[in-house]
Amino acid sequence: MMNEHESIVTYEEAVQRIEAVGLLPLAPLFPEYPSLSSITPQENWHKGNALDPWLWRSRLAEEGIAAYGKFLNKKAILVSREYFPWVHRLLADSRVMEEQYDAGLLSREAFKLYEIIEKQEGIDGRKLRSLAGFGAKEDKKAFDQGLLDLQSMCAIVICGTKEKEGLAEGKVAWNSSAYET
Repeated sequence: MMNEHESIVTYEEAVQRIEAVGLLPLAPLFPEYPSLSSITPQENWHKGNALDPWLWRSRLAEEGIAAYGKFLNKKAILVSREYFPWVHRLLADSRVMEEQYDAGLLSREAFKLYEIIEKQEGIDGRKLRSLAGFGAKEDKKAFDQGLLDLQSMCAIVICGTKEKEGLAEGKVAWNSSAYET
């Protein structure tokens, strides 16, 4: 049996850990509870290779091992496939989004984002921001807050990442998170 605080190095060990503990924050969130950053070697982070825990978060979501999102305190958490229905039940409102919006429980920005995501499951953040009309620099805060609001109520999850399209040869850009309901 694996100790929940025992260090891990590989993606396969991360899968086992998430399945064992159910909830695994990326950074420390709960006192004396493991986080991905606390149980992996710091020198492996942001290296862009198979041992990079930063890349695992997207892969875990893409492969359906864990839901990934900022579900609690605006902090990124991985939730195992087994635990997600329970987390969803605790955080989600049973009313449809339009009813929540009409009741003043959901911002106009979050509602707009949700409608787009619902119609285009797996949409990447760049395209979502553009389609929602949040392309201007001063709109970034409203866009980010809308996404946080939707994640904190388990209305959306991050389902992976997408590379920026249309880059010239040799140009590099950060991958964009992709969202689904």
